[in-house]
Amino acid sequence: MIKETNKQYDFFGEYSESHPVFSKAMLIIIHSFTDLKPRDLDNYYYKPVIDTVKHLNVITDDTWSECSITVYGRQDTKNYIEVVVVPHDKFLNFMQNTNIENLNDVMAEETNIQPYSNIKRKREETLKFFGD
Repeated sequence: MIKETNKQYDFFGEYSESHPVFSKAMLIIIHSFTDLKPRDLDNYYYKPVIDTVKHLNVITDDTWSECSITVYGRQDTKNYIEVVVVPHDKFLNFMQNTNIENLNDVMAEETNIQPYSNIKRKREETLKFFGD
């Protein structure tokens, strides 16, 4: 999981100084499913996801004093997990003012953070234009 995440964003190379590192963070784990089958989200194992966020130095630590976790389930066209990291003291405001169903659109508009698929597509278009 860590290797795949590193492929999508170079946390230790070019961007190592520019990404925020959170202490006192809230991790919002968004678990998307392709169907509406009832699921008990507290029975899923999210430790590898949380450890990846910590290993990539997005949060300083995943102990109870530094990190809280909430899990949100939703339906989508494929099964996947996303993690949104929010400063702990901004969590309630974030949840009150964000439509979690359209989170990718909100993040792209307000922060210019793009889903990896958009970045990969733009890179491929650029390489094609300049002839690799």
